[in-house]
Amino acid sequence: MSRLLDGLIDLMAIIACLLICLLTGSVAVDVIIRALDVGSLPWALESSEYMLYGVTFFGAPWVLRAGGHVSVDVFLQQMPPRLARFFELVADIAGIVVSLVLVYYGLDITLQSYNEHIVIYRSMVFPEWWILWVMPLTALCLVGEFVRRIGRAFGGAGAQPSRAGH
Repeated sequence: MSRLLDGLIDLMAIIACLLICLLTGSVAVDVIIRALDVGSLPWALESSEYMLYGVTFFGAPWVLRAGGHVSVDVFLQQMPPRLARFFELVADIAGIVVSLVLVYYGLDITLQSYNEHIVIYRSMVFPEWWILWVMPLTALCLVGEFVRRIGRAFGGAGAQPSRAGH
């Protein structure tokens, strides 16, 4: 199960990287075309909004696994190790709770959008659930990663070392 989660997190990180490249490229091309006064890419701004959403959610599990999320290390380094581990545990439990809320409501709104055939009508036209499904999937991966962090903290069976720098 852990290898499956790692594979999914790696795939989502690759998708986030590709979205960053597409975002950068489309905005740059749109700016150049506008500067040359030969037109524009009307979909560039709208697609960049969706790509930023995708980068945020697809990248979050990888960043968590790599230990790249913001933490107050200075605060934790000043306290006894047992107390620091306690606060890290509380933060991981809070992360699980928040991620589960995102899974629940993300899945609910995605299914609602799918069942009601809601369509986004802007410069691009597509079913809304094509965007919404990203949240519950990535939040579920965050739950898995937070659980692994707790397992590592307690030295549980199957706990893997941190993948920092990965």
